[in-house]
Amino acid sequence: MTTAPFDPAVEQLVAQPHEQTVRVTATAPDGTLIALDVIDYVLDFTERRAPRVSLSLTCPVPDPATLDKLDPRTYVVVRFYAGYRLPSGALDEHLVAKLHLRDRHVNRPANTLTLTAAGQELLIIDQSKFPPEEAGTAQTWPAGVVDWVKTYIGTFLSTGPAANPTWSVGVNLDRAPFAYGQPADWWDTMWDAAQANGFDVFDDGLGVWHIDPLPDVSADVAHDLRVGSGGTLLDTAAGLDRDDWANLVQLRYHYFDTSSGSNVDAYTYGRAQVTAGPYREATAGLKALWEDREGRPSQVQADAAAGALLTRLLSRSRSLALEAVAAWWLRPGDTVTVQLPTGAQERHIVAGLVFRTGGTMRVVTRLPDTVSTITIGA
Repeated sequence: MTTAPFDPAVEQLVAQPHEQTVRVTATAPDGTLIALDVIDYVLDFTERRAPRVSLSLTCPVPDPATLDKLDPRTYVVVRFYAGYRLPSGALDEHLVAKLHLRDRHVNRPANTLTLTAAGQELLIIDQSKFPPEEAGTAQTWPAGVVDWVKTYIGTFLSTGPAANPTWSVGVNLDRAPFAYGQPADWWDTMWDAAQANGFDVFDDGLGVWHIDPLPDVSADVAHDLRVGSGGTLLDTAAGLDRDDWANLVQLRYHYFDTSSGSNVDAYTYGRAQVTAGPYREATAGLKALWEDREGRPSQVQADAAAGALLTRLLSRSRSLALEAVAAWWLRPGDTVTVQLPTGAQERHIVAGLVFRTGGTMRVVTRLPDTVSTITIGA
């Protein structure tokens, strides 16, 4: 197990009485550093949303001059630090989120200030919409889809305080070319290109952009979550869900075919279906998801995107919601072991984390489906 960037001792420390600390600062565009007194916080990490990381913070209303500097229309950077007091007495504190301010509300008569901050995905989403009627002919980025994603994220962040993003690439750069037109939404197109090629693209909440393989439950375990002596679980809820589940996914990609000299609506269909195991149509009935998207992937890429979405839907249907002592090093995509009051220990993938005031966290996990056989393009 790894607790990086925290000291390895915190893995055992969290199962004992201990002290945690949080500290939040904001940096205004003119460089002014503002220390924010924390009354309440919710720091949210999830793999199911862009941005992946968001923060809601309540603090006392500062003086008018300081309040003016906390203007979400400018690029205000909010830094969230968390720490553990080690048995030696030393404070093991690290930056766990570096976000940009999105919203500010002054609450009267409570005299509190509510701030919302989020990751850099929103800086792209802010400018990623294009009217569908501007969609043009298909183009292909010849160097491969990973370079294509990096290029366009770099283009959207080419100016301003988030320019020249830092990258962490954990997949082979030599990926298949990706065909596209002038999408109605560039962010959706980039995310779809990633999914079709088996990887995620996201800001990790520290300003580092990741192109990582889709999570695998066989990865090294990041934390042991269990009840009883030496455990950190405070409350557990296990769920099975048909609504957030499907055994058939069909995607319809819209593009304009210009081969006749004018724009003609055309479509590529991607399809994936469970065809063996207890959740096939013959035994479970048909639960289908239909989704419209913009773009012009190849047939193989469209089917792969449907398969990636179906795999996630199958894993979401069985999940755990766990209340536990905060393990500040955990992130979505990590593998954890879970031991409930009954049943065997299982390996789960972390889907989401919510760190809250008081040093606790809510962990939502998903269990990859190992009994279904998915047929792509059926």
